[in-house]
Amino acid sequence: MFAARCYFSAFVAAARSITLALQAVMQDTNGFDEWYKEQQETLTEDEIAKFFVRTRNEIQHVGLTPLNSGCCWHDDHGQLKVQYQFSKDFDQPAPGAPDIDVVSTCSYYLTSLIQVVYDCYREFGPTIDPDQYYTLENLRGLGLTIEDVEEELGLPRGWTFVESGTDQDRIEALRRSAPRTEIDTMFEKYLGKTRFLDDEDRDI
Repeated sequence: MFAARCYFSAFVAAARSITLALQAVMQDTNGFDEWYKEQQETLTEDEIAKFFVRTRNEIQHVGLTPLNSGCCWHDDHGQLKVQYQFSKDFDQPAPGAPDIDVVSTCSYYLTSLIQVVYDCYREFGPTIDPDQYYTLENLRGLGLTIEDVEEELGLPRGWTFVESGTDQDRIEALRRSAPRTEIDTMFEKYLGKTRFLDDEDRDI
């Protein structure tokens, strides 16, 4: 039980950091504040999300955890199974604990948070997503030149220029030099989709 409480406490703290990190990196992006207020309203209406906010505060500031019960059994193959539950025997630290087990509750909440990050990629992709940012169309819309992007990446201006090359060749070379994102691994695992809903969205 002690180990389960430690893992649960770590999950609660890490889950809280997702929205904090999102706000920190997006704070200077035009339109983000208005967009994020809508996401906050959605989370505020979610009982499990509210439960985790209360639980995080109790764990961090009081040191109590609602994970206090569980059961064990052997399945048909003789494998030991364990299921943890939230205690309903007291009002603190988290009144309104979900009726579902701890793992299912955590999975639901994590999926909700990943959905927020996914929606952020869909809304602000050309600004934050390397695969959408490093395109000729996007750079033209932002009023940037290839030389500007070279400088952004810490490269000398004109680094990709060759006499026989095209602008498309140059931007593809820069894309290969830019940091990559592996966020689709999380999107596919928890949401069953990637940043690109279909091939028409993809320009890589």
